[in-house]
Amino acid sequence: GVELALAEVGMGGRWDATNVLDPIVTVLTHVGLDHMAFLGETKEAIAREKLATARAGRLLVLGPSLEVDWVRPLLEVEPVLCPAPRVVAESVQRDHSVVQGHRVGLAGLHQLENLATALETLRRLEGLGIALPDDALWRGIAQTQWPGRLWAVPGLENVWMDGAHNPDGAAVVARHAKACGVQPHLLFGAMGDKDLPAMARTLKTLEPLSITLIRGDNPRYATEDALRAAWGDVPVRTIAHAVADLREPSSETRLVTGSLFLLGDLLRELKL
Repeated sequence: GVELALAEVGMGGRWDATNVLDPIVTVLTHVGLDHMAFLGETKEAIAREKLATARAGRLLVLGPSLEVDWVRPLLEVEPVLCPAPRVVAESVQRDHSVVQGHRVGLAGLHQLENLATALETLRRLEGLGIALPDDALWRGIAQTQWPGRLWAVPGLENVWMDGAHNPDGAAVVARHAKACGVQPHLLFGAMGDKDLPAMARTLKTLEPLSITLIRGDNPRYATEDALRAAWGDVPVRTIAHAVADLREPSSETRLVTGSLFLLGDLLRELKL
């Protein structure tokens, strides 16, 4: 009885299990440098893997950051290219934006690119006979929540969490914090296979009031030596110690980032 299924590709596209499907629309939001050991060392190589999910003669919606002239030579088939026009916000707040007079529940300038991509996809689906009423659309956009993404943690005072775990993600967090005039105390933890120096360079542009590194028990966490090689000689705390710090009231923003695993460990300790 499924009338419309939205399938998210796990990694890349060509060899992902979802690529057995025959989609009426393929959507490519963005191409960043991640999973490089599997997908390739350049954005072009990674894009080729993702674009293998496109189908000849079918719609391919492109996020606003993707240029048609850049995408076209990387394709192995000829889909109908549908670039999403950018969405402009009337205001950007720490926890939401306002677009066309409507509240956008997901915070961050990057979410405006995602919104633009979604709106273009829905517009193209309407052309295929699948329509969504405007009131339902904007109600859903207003109510959407995403714990762990530019997220004010309930029950904690001025604690902001984001699971950014690569340089692109760190840049998104830094850009949004700057746009909102936030200069935080920064708490950072990451897995050992991530580009720690690049993430540190980006997050240091926030000129944080303090920097605290966090290391959990999972062996995938970066070692203290690797963390300090990227960040310098700053304190390294356990999950339990970090949670005790975050529970303390503060009038200044604490920003926790670097890994979704880190956020999961912290939330378990916080019993959230």
